Amino acid sequence: MDKSTSRLLLENLLDRVVVDPETGQGTLAGVLTPKEIEALKMASTLLTESGINDSQSKVKLEPLVDQLNDDGNAVSGLDSTPKGKAAEDVVTDSEVETELKLDLEQKTELNLTSLNFATPQDPETRMCLDFGTAMSKAFASIIENDEIVNYMSLQLGRRASSNGTRSIYPVPSSLWISNEGKIYLGEKAIILSLQEPSKNRERFDSLKKELILGMKESSPFNQQMRESLNPTKVPLSTGSVITLYLGYLTDLACTELEEVYKCSRYVLRNFALPSWAPERREWGETLLKNMLIKAQIVADTFHGKWDDGLSITDVKSVLEKVDKLDAIPDYLVSKGITEPLAVGSSRLRQEEKFRGLAMVVDVGAGTSDLALFVVVENPERNLFNAFPVLGCNQSLHMAGDTLDTALRKMILDKSGISKDDSEYTYINQHLRLQVRTLKENLFRDGYCIVNLENGARIRIEQDEYLCQDSVLRFEQSLFDKLDEILKSIKIGLSQTCGRGGLSVVLTGGGATLPMVKKLTRGNFNAHGIQILKYEVPLVPEAFERDQEIADVYPQLAVAIGGTMPVLIDEKDALDDLEIPQGQFILNRTAMTGI
Repeated sequence: MDKSTSRLLLENLLDRVVVDPETGQGTLAGVLTPKEIEALKMASTLLTESGINDSQSKVKLEPLVDQLNDDGNAVSGLDSTPKGKAAEDVVTDSEVETELKLDLEQKTELNLTSLNFATPQDPETRMCLDFGTAMSKAFASIIENDEIVNYMSLQLGRRASSNGTRSIYPVPSSLWISNEGKIYLGEKAIILSLQEPSKNRERFDSLKKELILGMKESSPFNQQMRESLNPTKVPLSTGSVITLYLGYLTDLACTELEEVYKCSRYVLRNFALPSWAPERREWGETLLKNMLIKAQIVADTFHGKWDDGLSITDVKSVLEKVDKLDAIPDYLVSKGITEPLAVGSSRLRQEEKFRGLAMVVDVGAGTSDLALFVVVENPERNLFNAFPVLGCNQSLHMAGDTLDTALRKMILDKSGISKDDSEYTYINQHLRLQVRTLKENLFRDGYCIVNLENGARIRIEQDEYLCQDSVLRFEQSLFDKLDEILKSIKIGLSQTCGRGGLSVVLTGGGATLPMVKKLTRGNFNAHGIQILKYEVPLVPEAFERDQEIADVYPQLAVAIGGTMPVLIDEKDALDDLEIPQGQFILNRTAMTGI
C-alpha cells in the first residue's frame, strides 16, 4: 500500500468517528477492514521511523484505542457493529475502496473536443492571451494579407461578472480556496475572500510571480500550496493552480469569440511573456506554452461551471487526467512575445508619428519592463519597421505590488498597529486582501478611506503617500533603470537617431501613476547629443472613439500587440547602425547598414 492510499484510508477512518458533544468522547463504529488496519500499521511505522516519542504520539494498534480526536480526548468504544444497524449494513472493505476511488477520480470526464482538429480553426483569426500579475487580458484580430481588417475586443471582465463589474476587459489574476474546498477564480475569488477574513488564510494573488521569480531548478509542479492558501487536505501544486487559472482565462476568451463573434474556440493564439533574462527565457516560455495548451482542455471541461466554484478534488482529478493524456492540442499555441515587444509591434509599426528612438515602459503589478527601439521607414512602400536595441530590453522587479506593500505599511503605521499587537496578524491579512482596491481609490480620487477590523477609520492622502520612503525608492529605481538603458546607446545610434528625440510609450496598469509619467519629461545627453523626451498619447488613434477600450487601453496594449500579423523579434535586435539595407529613418535619409 502506498502512502497516498494509506492517508486516504486514515482520513476515511477519522470521518467515521462520532464524538459525543457532552462528554467529548469519540466512538468508532463498525469493523475495521484489513486495509484500514494496514494503513494504521503504516502510520505507526512512519511515526517510529521519524523518531517521534512512542508514548506521546505513536498510534497504538493493539487494541486499536487511544487515538486522539480534534480536542485531544481519547477515542474509545470500538464497537463491532454500529448501533441501530444490522450486521449486513456494516461498510465492507470493497465498499470503502469504491467510495475512495470515486472520490479520487470524480465523475467529471475530460472534454477532448479540441483534439478533434489538427490545425487552428478560422485561420484568419489571431488571439493573444496576456496572463498578468494582477489582471489578465485577451484580444483578437482578423488578419487578411498580413493586414488587420478587424479588431475583436474580448470583454472578459464583464463576462466573468454576474453582478456588474468595474473591469469590462481585464479579469483579476486571483484564486481563492474556501474552507469547504471550493475553488473560485477572478473577481469572485476576491469577493468571497473578503467575506471570510482570517489571520490564517490568504488569497492566491499574483500567480504569475511564481513563474517570474521561481527557480528554474524547482518546477512549480513540485511546489505544494501552503496551508494558508489551501486549507483542505487535498494537495495541489502551484503549477496545477496556475494551469487551472489559465483554463479559466482561456474559457472566458474562447467563449467571447464564440458568442460575440461567432468564431471557433480553437483559433491560433500567441501569449505574452515577462522580460525574462536570456538564461531563463527558454525554460519559462516552454513551461508557460505547455500550460496554455493544456488549459484549453481544462477550459472546455469546466465550461459553465466556474461561477459555482469547483471542488478541489474534482480539479485535482481533472488536472491529473490531463497530465496523463498521450496527445494535447499543441496546434493552438503559436509563440510567446515579451510584453514591451508586443506593445512595440502595435504602436511603433502602425503609427507614422514614430521615427527614430522610441522607448516602451510597461509598468504592471509584478514587474516594470523597459525596452528601447529604433523605428525605420521605407517611404516608397509606406512601411515602418521597429528594431529592438541589443541589451535594452530590461526588467525591474518593482511595480504595482511594491506600491501595494507601501500602502499597507502606511495604513498600519498610521493606525498605530504594530507586530506586537494581538490584532496585527488578522488586520494585516485583511488589508492584503483589499489593498489593490484601496490603491485604485487612492490614485483615482486623491485619497482612500480604510475601515479596519478593529473599528478604526484611516484616511490616506495621495500626496502624503507619494512621500513615503518606499514609494520614493520605487520612483528612483525607475529613473535609474531608464538612465542605465539610455546610457548604453551606442554613438552611431545617438548621433543618427537621437536628434529627433525619444518617444516614450507608457503602458500597463501603472501607466498613469505620477512617478511613471515623470519618466517622459526632460532630456538626456548621449555622446554629446541632447535628446529630448516626448510623451506619446496613451491611446492610439485607432481606439480613441471607443471609450470603453480607451479607458483601459494601457492595460490592453500587450494583448492587442500580440495579435499583430508581424511581431517584433528579439533576434532582429541591432547593436548600433546595423539597420538592414533599404530601410529609411528620420528625415527620409536612406540607411544602408554597416
